Amino acid sequence: MSSRNLREHLGGFIFHCNKETQPECINKKLFGAPGNLLAQVKWIKHGTPIFLWNQRSRSLIGKFRAACDGAMNIDPQAWTSVTGGDRTRFPAQVRVDIVEKCAPLKEADFAH
Repeated sequence: MSSRNLREHLGGFIFHCNKETQPECINKKLFGAPGNLLAQVKWIKHGTPIFLWNQRSRSLIGKFRAACDGAMNIDPQAWTSVTGGDRTRFPAQVRVDIVEKCAPLKEADFAH
């Protein structure tokens, strides 16, 4: 599938976090990715289903929905208390709404 077709048929998006960044993602209802992924994050439109993958606990968290279109630097200081510096390392961002609070799904529960 071409990137154009993928963009037009984006069924959802998964952002990554770790145990340090997850609380801020949830509390601020803001998910972010490195700037080199901005083009893909901009494919996210209001209402797109979104999940959060915790790389350390190997678990999938969600269900979330994009509360806005993906954009650059919605919160330029997000995660700086964890990562250091005065500007976020994850400027490709989207605000989210919680659709349903579910128990995290562990990788062992869905990996084959």
